[in-house]
Amino acid sequence: MQNVPLVAIKCLVFNHEPYLRDCLNGFVMQQTDFPFVAIVHDDASTDHSADIIREYAAKYPDIIRPIYETENQ
Repeated sequence: MQNVPLVAIKCLVFNHEPYLRDCLNGFVMQQTDFPFVAIVHDDASTDHSADIIREYAAKYPDIIRPIYETENQ
């Protein structure tokens, strides 16, 4: 049970490419004594937001949990 996240951060994204790296860096740099995840939900962005999310999800798979929409909700 040690790997079950105690905290989940929800981040909604739509065309936030200019700010997204700062946001995700803020999540992954946290130093905690408990497990946490960041659920990053891309709502069919038309910029490169989804690419940035994929990059961070690949680099930090234990923290970044992506959700991708194919149609804006």
